[in-house]
Amino acid sequence: MLDFFAREIRSFLRSERRKAQLDAARYLAGRHDILNRARTVIGRDGLLEESRNLPNNRLVDNQFGKLVRQKVNYLAGNPFTVNPPELAAFFTLRRRKTVRSALEDAVACGTGWLAPGVDASGNPTLRRLPPYEVLPFWADSDHTVLDCAIRVFDAERFLPGFPGAPGRRRTVTRAELYTPQGVSRFVLDGERLVPDDCLPSGPWLTVNEKKFGFGATPLVAFKSPGEQPLLERVKTLQDALNTLISDYQNALQEDARNTILVLKNYDGGDLAEFRRNLAAYGAVKVRTVDNSQGGVETLRVDTSHEGFLAMANLLKGAIVENGMGFDVRDGTLRGAPNQMTLLALYSDIELDAHGLESEWQASFCDLLSFVRSIMLATGKSVPPDAETGVSFNRDLLLNESSIMRTLLDAGLKLSNESLLEQVPWVRDAKSEQERLKKEEAFA
Repeated sequence: MLDFFAREIRSFLRSERRKAQLDAARYLAGRHDILNRARTVIGRDGLLEESRNLPNNRLVDNQFGKLVRQKVNYLAGNPFTVNPPELAAFFTLRRRKTVRSALEDAVACGTGWLAPGVDASGNPTLRRLPPYEVLPFWADSDHTVLDCAIRVFDAERFLPGFPGAPGRRRTVTRAELYTPQGVSRFVLDGERLVPDDCLPSGPWLTVNEKKFGFGATPLVAFKSPGEQPLLERVKTLQDALNTLISDYQNALQEDARNTILVLKNYDGGDLAEFRRNLAAYGAVKVRTVDNSQGGVETLRVDTSHEGFLAMANLLKGAIVENGMGFDVRDGTLRGAPNQMTLLALYSDIELDAHGLESEWQASFCDLLSFVRSIMLATGKSVPPDAETGVSFNRDLLLNESSIMRTLLDAGLKLSNESLLEQVPWVRDAKSEQERLKKEEAFA
């Protein structure tokens, strides 16, 4: 069995899917391919070679990262509501932040992972596992039932020395096998897995020296529809945008010291000497020969500012459209747009949010099942048969004045308390009404 897992780990480490997840995480952090670009010219043999005396700007306009956070904030930016309320105590502010990070992984990389558990002191924990570290083994083709999973990651290990040689640190590849019974820890040693003598294996829960199990592997996958990384839909567009703005900056920075020059009757030595003198003194000596006037001209391709802006706007719009987001720079937001205009602006991200919500609702049901087991094991009171789930509070931009006029014109009447609840600086509508009564009594 260990030989099987070792082969699967080696295949996973060089798989295209893991590479796509690593690329998505890298792009989300702003480390795009443009940062490794070199300026090239045609060499003497007709092949491209790197040139170090040309401007080589590497600019990143991270529209991909903006799109990922836009989607997550739209659906889960506001605090989600947990049912039953007794389980809501588990989701502290820190753990809600952990959940949000896993949701960003789900959008950017296609899958995000959360691992609920208990620490050595018996306190509940919730960990986010990077998607490029998790190798799942599914029991079905729809990827809904998890048999087991392996987490593969690099870690430093201290190797003790011996007389005459000090100890040293070495990076090793660790593998943690997650099963319903517990976690088994190994080190990948070449072609085989060997038990990790630094970290012990054991059950998932040990509370007051009593061992508990979940009956399932306590690892929850939050997925995007089809488990497709968002980067696959917009990477070429994002790279084209980075290249466009970098090349435009290069064109603006070109001057007589680094552009192509046309010499006429140059009064000097070879071209290398000419370049050194130009860079050092900023001057060129020329002469007139046979009534032919000497001089220096630059050979360059003029860059159209209008063309640059048009192409940049085209690429940004294509990223938004292919990524199914919304463009806050859209001209329809000028003035006071009506509600139908706002709904049309949000139509793409709303459709995508429906797919994400259906995936994440199922994942939250699995997560809350594990949370219930943890709270029961740690002595917390939880309703045994209550239905579990979460409700998302979407952050939809509304024209509230337009909606209110429509409702009032339809004959709807609202209580003062309901109206006060919509005022942003009123925290408690009932106490505000009591204050109003007191002020009216003294008036």
